[in-house]
Amino acid sequence: MTAQDRARVVELWIQVSKECQGLRNFPSLHAILSALQSCRIHRLKKTWGRVSRKSSQKFYKIVHQGPAGEQEAAHGGSDLFVGDPGDGSLDSPGEAAVAAAGH
Repeated sequence: MTAQDRARVVELWIQVSKECQGLRNFPSLHAILSALQSCRIHRLKKTWGRVSRKSSQKFYKIVHQGPAGEQEAAHGGSDLFVGDPGDGSLDSPGEAAVAAAGH
């Protein structure tokens, strides 16, 4: 399976997660987001590089919104995903914490 094939599968799951959010099926939404952010999927840099920008932005928005779709202002959003959806990079929360601390 090529990176492009895997990217299409990732895009499909991002779309499924968006539908779960719309249906307020939060257990399934959480399972999909957790799977997409697992170490084995997260490390596929070529795959994430081929995921469309539109899908990357959907993923970013889903992760950083509360269950009702509002921004979680209380603690700055979900801690499940940290990264800029525009450049295709996906940083782990640990890497972001180190970068924020200036190390």
